[in-house]
Amino acid sequence: MKIAIPVQEERVESKINAAFARAPFFAVCDSKDKSSVFKSNPAKDAESGAGIQVFKIMVDLGVDAVITGEVGPKTRDLLDSKGIRIVKPKRDTLKETLANLDELGFSG
Repeated sequence: MKIAIPVQEERVESKINAAFARAPFFAVCDSKDKSSVFKSNPAKDAESGAGIQVFKIMVDLGVDAVITGEVGPKTRDLLDSKGIRIVKPKRDTLKETLANLDELGFSG
């Protein structure tokens, strides 16, 4: 399963960013092997419509789920419409989250 997690930095020790569409980066992770690639977020400084832009990025990346704290209502509706699961994080960092994906209902 491909999972996107908004993060503050391009490193596995990064903290998860609270706001989904305004995150500087996304870690796109594979739930099977826990590998990650980082993608910068071109919408992070958008005056408006950041959530819609990020939604399109998630669809283009083929993401099955996002682990994030805050998602705007329009973005939530768009993600739901494509069957992209939204899960709240239980850990503060990407590394901790990847090590504990099972507690969020993701299995290898």
